[in-house]
Amino acid sequence: MQTESSVQPVYVTVGQASPGELLAGKRVVVTGGGSGIGKEIARAAAKQGAAVLITGRNGEKLEKAAAELNEQKQSVSCLAWDICDFADMPGVLQKAEALLGGEIDCWVNNAGIYPGGYSFRNTTEAVWDRVFDINLKATCFVSNAVANYLIEKGNGGSLLFISSETGSCAYTNPYGMSKAALNSYIKGLAYDLTRYGIRSNGVAPGITVSDINPRDTAGDLHAEPIIGRMLLPEEIAQTAIFLLSDLSKCINGEIILCNGGNCIPVEYFR
Repeated sequence: MQTESSVQPVYVTVGQASPGELLAGKRVVVTGGGSGIGKEIARAAAKQGAAVLITGRNGEKLEKAAAELNEQKQSVSCLAWDICDFADMPGVLQKAEALLGGEIDCWVNNAGIYPGGYSFRNTTEAVWDRVFDINLKATCFVSNAVANYLIEKGNGGSLLFISSETGSCAYTNPYGMSKAALNSYIKGLAYDLTRYGIRSNGVAPGITVSDINPRDTAGDLHAEPIIGRMLLPEEIAQTAIFLLSDLSKCINGEIILCNGGNCIPVEYFR
């Protein structure tokens, strides 16, 4: 039985940051960082003072993205790596440390695939396996390794996952089901890691301009959902930066929908 004198006091420092320095001094890895949401998260993180490493399967694409970001005098490096190659995560983490110049503070799981046009009527086993292998299996095993890495380092840290609004909806496309399962993992990981001062959160975008959903960002962005338009990857990146920063230290195990209210449940005949 604990007595009042045996209970250890707990002290909290409220996170603060100046504009342009939300991630100052942090080292951030962004998977699938060569384009779209991942690239914009990398750009925004670098602008907020972080050293950033982008990864992806296409080395040429990564180098081009890093060169573009570094034209703005950012600190962005790249590593050609497929998240499905997670067998040697210690080696990957070692390379990441070398490129970032120190220990990793934040890991952004953005890499994934979206096979459109599938439902219960035409989903094949091959499509199912490919989606779940990348969006769930690889992401989870990579994150398990990163979580253990952060525990061993003992300095806290943050994992952020790019999920999808489809993970909160009824969906028979394997993509939506993979994201629903990922949401459960995000929350479970947050529960297991909170004792180590490590946070796990997710961002769930709606239809966003990307390689998957190409659109001229300076042109017409009309789309059918409630919000009435497609989202920009820069918008998703702003939420991601907040969740990676110390300003959100009290947020853990949350999946924030970034879709303009498209999934708000309402009366059918409203």
